[in-house]
Amino acid sequence: MADSGKSRRVLMLVYGAVRDDARVLNEARSLRDAGYTVQIIGAPRDSQYAMPSRESIDGINVWLTPLVTGLGLADLGRAFIALLRGRISGQTAPMPPGRNSIRTLINLLLFNLWVLRVAPQVHVIHCHDTWPLPAAWFIARRQHARFVYDDHEATQHAAGIGGRVGAWLERVFAPRADAVITIGELLKQDLVALGAGPVTVIGNWKRKEAYAVDERTIACLSEELGTDAYTLVVSYVGLLFEHRELKPLIEAAKAMPDVLVLIAGRGDLQPQVEDAARQYANIRYVGWLAQTDVPAYTRISDVIYCCLSKTAPTMRYASPNKLFEAIITATPIIATRGVGEIGQMIERDGIGYLVDDNTSQALMQAFDDLQDADLRNEIAQQLTIASEEYNWEMAEARLTKLYASLL
Repeated sequence: MADSGKSRRVLMLVYGAVRDDARVLNEARSLRDAGYTVQIIGAPRDSQYAMPSRESIDGINVWLTPLVTGLGLADLGRAFIALLRGRISGQTAPMPPGRNSIRTLINLLLFNLWVLRVAPQVHVIHCHDTWPLPAAWFIARRQHARFVYDDHEATQHAAGIGGRVGAWLERVFAPRADAVITIGELLKQDLVALGAGPVTVIGNWKRKEAYAVDERTIACLSEELGTDAYTLVVSYVGLLFEHRELKPLIEAAKAMPDVLVLIAGRGDLQPQVEDAARQYANIRYVGWLAQTDVPAYTRISDVIYCCLSKTAPTMRYASPNKLFEAIITATPIIATRGVGEIGQMIERDGIGYLVDDNTSQALMQAFDDLQDADLRNEIAQQLTIASEEYNWEMAEARLTKLYASLL
């Protein structure tokens, strides 16, 4: 298989900051190892810090297209002049906090235009989002390249106009893809119903070696955070949005000072998280973690928190990174019963602790129960069994087999 992709070129498109997307980089590395030349075009969406517009990550060329941060005439003029010139260089501008629908629409248009402007000649267009589907399809047609749609965000099921536009894009373009990849069986069923095919499930599974953190690193981080002073260490690493149910987590932590809660990430609830961390010694906000830092924080945790909203439409399909980080590290995870594939898998395989409701009282009971080391060990044993199936080696085999069949 190592030579099957020799001289074959792949362009991946993702409307997001590539360094923050473990799935995109895992797939790119696997294709690189199989002999393909991989380039990624992304965008500094939601980024709160500047990043290089062009860089090499593990031998993979990554370009981040400029986006507008303001809506003044000067901002828009500079953006479209840069597009006409077609040069990507320097640093990306950090995106301002908050959401603006007009700015979002302009940036989506800009991203698709940049992709059309700078896309190189390739053999495969691998589209990681709903939003770049028009550009991906057009490039594939123009270059007579294979077109792969990788649906791992369930954007088309979101509420509001974004979900409606995403659903329309998927109805139009998913059946036109030469191959479709998705994260779980629920999304696969929806895609097949749209006429997409063949559909291959490649989950957000993790590389074992990436989570093999040395003991010295774990010990230093534990000492820095003072974890030995607490009976349980619970971590949440991810986006700080309402549907991630962080408010009951914070309320439970306030009532249980012997439980240390570590929160990392960025998003709308960041001010509330920071305020709680200032007031309570057992709530720590550690900022935004680089992907390379996530394994160490996972390893020092007794429990991973991943409760999700029962009302957010996209959560029905949730098969999040946190579940597979729990599996690969044998760290018990707390989730919400009946929500997404994560709820189904935990209930079926006993690989975590489920709460019936996302309330502080339910979480306090969960923390009480999970202070029992025997219960955590029992769950960890089931997680170890699950890791034989849900690991990146299995995902890589599916991905490279799919590419071999396309080319």
